Amino acid sequence: MREKLFSELRTVVVKVGTSVLADESGSVSRTRIGHVVNEVAHLLESDINVILVSSGAIANGMQVLQITTRPKQLAQLQACAAIGQGKLMRIYEELFSKKGRHTGQLLLTRDGLKDRTRYINIRNTLDQLLSLGVVPIINENDTVSTEEIRFGDNDILAAQVATLIKADCLILLSDIDGLYCNVAGQRKVLDSVTFIDDEVRKHIFKKKTETTLGGMESKLKAADVVMKAGISMLILNGHKKGVIKDILNGRTAGTLFFSGEGKKKSFKNWLAFSADVNGMIVVDDGAKRVLVTQGRSLLPVGVIGCKGWFSKGDIVSIVTKDDVEFARGITKYSSAELASACGKSGLGEVVHRDNLVITAK
Repeated sequence: MREKLFSELRTVVVKVGTSVLADESGSVSRTRIGHVVNEVAHLLESDINVILVSSGAIANGMQVLQITTRPKQLAQLQACAAIGQGKLMRIYEELFSKKGRHTGQLLLTRDGLKDRTRYINIRNTLDQLLSLGVVPIINENDTVSTEEIRFGDNDILAAQVATLIKADCLILLSDIDGLYCNVAGQRKVLDSVTFIDDEVRKHIFKKKTETTLGGMESKLKAADVVMKAGISMLILNGHKKGVIKDILNGRTAGTLFFSGEGKKKSFKNWLAFSADVNGMIVVDDGAKRVLVTQGRSLLPVGVIGCKGWFSKGDIVSIVTKDDVEFARGITKYSSAELASACGKSGLGEVVHRDNLVITAK
């Protein structure tokens, strides 16, 4: 599956963490950034479009301000990001220009992807930059982000970008070789993962530093998002020179999270992973079965109840009797209208199948 995937790459999202960009002292290093640019260049030389999601702005600002411990106050973090982002982009532009490429900066917040119009505008901008041979470089807009509109970390941001652009693969460059497991007391990197379950999650170990967030937990969340969208993900050790060239040449490296599903339409990716949800529709087991296995529309007869307030045209979460989400969709009923229509047959559909996406089996 690796050989087929890597031979068919056309568009790749590469995410690089601060731990890869920083040297032993914790400072963002021009040399380390240069190493990342060289890795990305292997993809570009193979006529593969690349979108780079890069951390490092806050750590870069901390370096300028001679702060050794990551600030906890939002205003201080935003100040560090404001100082560090421009300096980071200047280095990227200088180094990519030596490879014959220019860069374009996009700073995103989560609410920018919630709105369908802005979501499409971001995708169109990325498409245009790629068509011009430009390397888009994306980071979270830390200078304005608050807890309510943050992605949380750049692993999740990269996953959102990958689904938005319908990439062929998401590559996470980290400071580890992949997802580790214990085999007969020995630490071993898993070659591939095809399904994320409790067996996979048990291999998570906590790893945070003073200048970075994330860790394996966020990487598994990112993998879960892209795999559901029909996109594979690869964790590689970004400190190893030539690691991307190796995989392009057929060598095995890192852990591949392989998605055997076909890619979802862009609209359904937005619906599943980016759009805001305003309430819940509770359905019975029969309704869940036909939605998941037969791809039908949701009818009132299969609805048990609803929770929260929503209007016609809102995006709702479709859940089981235990409040476990398995789908999302755009409702044709308000919560008040649906409350009186629950369980009744002969009425119009609640959510049309074209406006419904399965988020869990």
